[in-house]
Amino acid sequence: MDRHPASHHFRNGRPRQGERRPAMMNPNPADDYPLERYDDYLGTQDMTPRLADWLHPHVGPNAFSNEAVLRQPGGPVIALTRRPNMVVVILPRSIIGERTLEEVTYNIKRDLLFEHLPEAQDEVRRGVLDMGVLVQRAVADRHPERMIHWALHFMFGHIQRLSRTGEMNMFGSAKDDIDESLDRVSAVRLWASCMHGVCVVLDAERGLGCSDEILGHIMTFLEGLFQDVQNLLGGWQTSVLFEAFAGAFRTTRVDLVDQLYRIWDRFDPDVQDDIMHGIRTGLESNTAEGRAHRMYRALQQRAMGLTR
Repeated sequence: MDRHPASHHFRNGRPRQGERRPAMMNPNPADDYPLERYDDYLGTQDMTPRLADWLHPHVGPNAFSNEAVLRQPGGPVIALTRRPNMVVVILPRSIIGERTLEEVTYNIKRDLLFEHLPEAQDEVRRGVLDMGVLVQRAVADRHPERMIHWALHFMFGHIQRLSRTGEMNMFGSAKDDIDESLDRVSAVRLWASCMHGVCVVLDAERGLGCSDEILGHIMTFLEGLFQDVQNLLGGWQTSVLFEAFAGAFRTTRVDLVDQLYRIWDRFDPDVQDDIMHGIRTGLESNTAEGRAHRMYRALQQRAMGLTR
């Protein structure tokens, strides 16, 4: 019997009234990041918030492209069709919840890819960007592999769509997932862990970096998410997410810095103290001009009243 019979009958990839899309992460694994890192109550949880249409290649109306598969099970290697202005992005085989994703590829315009993920330029070889090394590096940094795979699918799915249509709406479905969920705490916990993974992937020192445009999308979503995390999950979880976000933040635009200050000013004083302590602790592992230092200086200036 189908565990989620309603999930196969969503109109246009969205649920009818009263229907609920199943969560794509395993609800009870011992190593599941959303529960262990964003839950003060480690008992059995009802992980049933809907995830965005971009979560999985076979979910939603804008399904990811999977036409450039490198290998077929039991068959010969299929050569990639390369075009000078395109980059083929390869995501290694992964497991998300109860679903196994075989090796997946995305085809993205080269200039667009390098504009939005600037650190990717150093990783492209002969028109191919293999994400296996980044996944291994993130796992070595003690980030859950499942979370990193999810973030990579999320980011490259949206950038491929931007490459094809010129449109990007990264978090419209995510906001709906939280607002329409019957269990807001679980939905917030799930998206907090997902955004943690996105920030790890976009870290400038250890990841792909990101453009001001993508950072603007992320910060707009995080303005609301941080408040939910603080109110529903707690101060420690807020600090964990903010420290991950600090790795992706950039101070290149005044409006982004102003947005940072709006987020910061809404935190409780004890949360601000925890965040500053966490950033100071991590400074030893960063270069003098690293993102952590720039974030720390920006927040210090705010605390000292040196900003408008």
